[in-house]
Amino acid sequence: MAIAFVTIKVQVGQVREVLSQIRELKNVVEAYSITGPYDIIIKIEGDNLENVAKMIVTKIHEIPGVQDTITYMVIDL
Repeated sequence: MAIAFVTIKVQVGQVREVLSQIRELKNVVEAYSITGPYDIIIKIEGDNLENVAKMIVTKIHEIPGVQDTITYMVIDL
């Protein structure tokens, strides 16, 4: 199992709509609006890191209003 946390910067006035669309995505297990330089934080789970990364690029980045993301892949030491 692969896990990633992603912070998402959204265009002004678009947080609710973007958050709503993100919560509908299959592998998103948690999604919250946050304070700070980024607007949303999400937790994604998938079979492997490649699938998680692919979802971020093909699903999250394609949502209208998403400006920028930072992805934190979880590693198990």
